[in-house]
Amino acid sequence: MAAVVGFGGYGSFGEMVRFESDEGDVIAIAAGHTVSFAALAKTLVGWGKAFHGELPTPSPVRWSLSVQSIACGGSHVLVCTTSGACLTWGHHFYREILVPKEVALPTLPSGKHVHAVEVAAGESHSLVLDTDGHVYSWGSNAYGQCGVDETEDATTVFLVSMPTAKCIAAGTNHSAVVTTTGLLYTFGWGLYHQLGQGTTENVSTPTCVQSLEGVGAFDGQHFSGLASVACGAWHTAALTTTGDVYTWGWGQHGQLGHATLTSQPHPALLDVEFTATAIACGTRHTTVLAHDGVVHRWGFVAPCASLVAGKSDAPNTTHTVVPNISTCKHLAAGAYHDLLVV
Repeated sequence: MAAVVGFGGYGSFGEMVRFESDEGDVIAIAAGHTVSFAALAKTLVGWGKAFHGELPTPSPVRWSLSVQSIACGGSHVLVCTTSGACLTWGHHFYREILVPKEVALPTLPSGKHVHAVEVAAGESHSLVLDTDGHVYSWGSNAYGQCGVDETEDATTVFLVSMPTAKCIAAGTNHSAVVTTTGLLYTFGWGLYHQLGQGTTENVSTPTCVQSLEGVGAFDGQHFSGLASVACGAWHTAALTTTGDVYTWGWGQHGQLGHATLTSQPHPALLDVEFTATAIACGTRHTTVLAHDGVVHRWGFVAPCASLVAGKSDAPNTTHTVVPNISTCKHLAAGAYHDLLVV
């Protein structure tokens, strides 16, 4: 039986809620501001409170879809199906889309149609990764978060000019992409150092984060680099192929996991005793899955009853182990809540 544990809420870590299904394994999960999604073999399930059409009817909602990737933006949802199509709904292009609508992905110059394999959603922009490692973007580009060298909103789907990619992530107004060689490229809003470039300037074209070029395993010629990346509202986290975690950007709420509340202009290695296998970033918190199935998290802690020691919304740099969870398989972070596949 598949099970997804959700905890937190709009402003708190809160109590745990368990969703169970007898339809097989959970393929993918995603969390937004106030909604959550879980993809089973042939069904997509959504629940929560929707204010912008993320859920077309009172939750829970079920769609007959075979999904391999889900992403929740500020008020819209992206889904990548197993057939390579990209669907979207919610508040998109400044209008409501209440039912899944297929995104018109461009046809490649060769005449080949784009086959999407992963999606990522920011506050008002979207990213898609295809089977050939190309990255596509559309939506708000006010800070260059679409990777296009202009500030006009991308009302059509753009092909982002950058090396072949294997992983994409989107924050509020910034984007991050891991290439097939393990390098990290960032672009978009830079005010809080979330791009890791050592500057607060916005960057409209994908730019390599040079301080991460020598991470991962060394095979005698090259470093393996990064396995994945995650974006919060104003901070970013990266996971290396050897299980190390780097964080940078805004640190006022302890979301970077370092023994300080200052922002980090460059990626800084977390001082932890575990090897990580997955990472996720919420608005002001970070969640990490360790190799032993234990979940660690830190950052914004609003008033709650049982999950986190202490109280109030004070900054929290303490790495807290999520209780009663020792077999987590996957995780996702929403604005102020997390989802765990157990």
